[in-house]
Amino acid sequence: LGIRNDSDPHLCDGVLITQWPKYISKIFANGSSNVTLTCQHDNSNHNRLFWYKQTKGSEGLSLLVFSIGQNQIEIEAPFKTQKSKYAATRLEIKMSTLQINKLETEDSALYYC
Repeated sequence: LGIRNDSDPHLCDGVLITQWPKYISKIFANGSSNVTLTCQHDNSNHNRLFWYKQTKGSEGLSLLVFSIGQNQIEIEAPFKTQKSKYAATRLEIKMSTLQINKLETEDSALYYC
């Protein structure tokens, strides 16, 4: 199982976004491993934050998490039905985490915030 996300800083609407870890590999998809991805940006006036998942072979991104502010997180359908699979936090306005629980081969994807 290899989960990749990009930790190189990017600008989006003038906001610098950094995501880490950059690569997660050599994780055994045995249903007992968890991983936490972190996203940080540099603008405390930027309230909205999104997590997206792009699976291999898909043409677009799937909205996984939507946040309109600090401590306001909503996991989107169809991911919401898998409550124990995904968890997200936004304890600070400029930072969020996405936790993927019980990793399986199907979780291999690109994750973006």
